[in-house]
Amino acid sequence: PISGRMVKTSSLLGKDAYHRGSTFTARMQPKISAGQPMELFFRCDDLVHMYIAKEFGKPKEETKPTAFLQVWEKVGDSWVDIGRTESVHGSTDPWFTRSVIVTYRGQGKAQVIKIQAFTHAHKLRNGVFLGECRFVLEDLVHARTARVMKLPLMAKNGRRCNGKVMINGAVHHEVEDGIWMQLA
Repeated sequence: PISGRMVKTSSLLGKDAYHRGSTFTARMQPKISAGQPMELFFRCDDLVHMYIAKEFGKPKEETKPTAFLQVWEKVGDSWVDIGRTESVHGSTDPWFTRSVIVTYRGQGKAQVIKIQAFTHAHKLRNGVFLGECRFVLEDLVHARTARVMKLPLMAKNGRRCNGKVMINGAVHHEVEDGIWMQLA
């Protein structure tokens, strides 16, 4: 449980779990064994503003993205779609309430997860690509206190984009029901 004071925790990768004066968790996480489902929660920071021309010849207007994340798992030589978050309208720092469940295969088995960030755009079905990040699920599983990673978004050519993705992992059956709200 989180008390009234600020607590900072970090994973084995040295990523901080601090967010707006609190942490995701401040206690040891239960062990995850092979074959056990893991629930991944996401949020983004500092996503890029979009510039949209409403009419031809008019100046472009700045707007905040309507972001969503697509999550993939590498199986063999191909990527398998394992889930998608909901769309969060008009925020450069969205918190996504819809989680993605992935089954942990076990220690020593490279289980690469790819997260792609998109924003909805007028007349584009798949959205506008904002960036992607990849990580090995085992690194998140073996974090000592908070199973949290914060990764920068990268372009497809390997260059860094605006924005970061924070991933919080928990054992699926231990996640309690609750209401997550973001008031703007």
